[in-house]
Amino acid sequence: MASAIALVGANSPLLAYWPFVGVDPTEEWMLTYAPFTWPPIPVCYTEAPGTNIQFDFYGSEFQLLGPEEQGCGYTLLINGTDSGKNGFAEPVQLPAGQYHIEVNLSYSAGEFFNFEGFAFKSTEENSTLKDITTFINAPNIRPTGQWEETTLYSEFYHANFTQYLTNSTGAQLEYNFQGIQTTIMGSVGPSAGPFRVTIDGQSEVPLSAYRPVADDLVTLYVKQLPFADNSGSHNVIVTNLGQTNTVTILAISYDQLVSST
Repeated sequence: MASAIALVGANSPLLAYWPFVGVDPTEEWMLTYAPFTWPPIPVCYTEAPGTNIQFDFYGSEFQLLGPEEQGCGYTLLINGTDSGKNGFAEPVQLPAGQYHIEVNLSYSAGEFFNFEGFAFKSTEENSTLKDITTFINAPNIRPTGQWEETTLYSEFYHANFTQYLTNSTGAQLEYNFQGIQTTIMGSVGPSAGPFRVTIDGQSEVPLSAYRPVADDLVTLYVKQLPFADNSGSHNVIVTNLGQTNTVTILAISYDQLVSST
């Protein structure tokens, strides 16, 4: 069986929170970090009524990350329909496709909700191929506009990367890959701002790297594609949309299915 897996932490721009992440959990979401973990695990916590989480993904399975027994009730909507499922206790399996997920919370006095992110994957039962992750190095990343390039060592990956940082509106990074998944890792924080990813000429919904708490190793963007696209070449462009805010990218990778023999 062939599979590709993606992990999205609670502080990723791919997650939309309502109300937005702030500092008062009685009125909004609050971002904290689980103690004694490496790398630190971001946790979004709230006690506020009427809160929800939304995200989109392509795949055949997803799972919400956090305690299996939450401190309040919630409804899990898949493409606008109540799924009747939990999502924390076990993965939710679906036909391969594009999905919009919404978690609507319901509270009684004194209840709360902890959320650590979500994982999703695509699988193909009859395939013997295996998934290989490859990082794209600086010569194969094409910057346009004003970017500051710095070589940094990542303790998490145990490798050097070229970090790209810009606060220039319209500045772009472009790269190509062959496979079924691409991931962009970078920074979020109070000075970070909006950006857009375009893949194969199709613009995704604009995202924002703004978060009240800074973090330098966050999944800014991840995209899975149908397994039939594994041998095709794909083009990705990241565009800074902010005027004074920064976009910081540390590592770019792609996943390809190859022979397991």
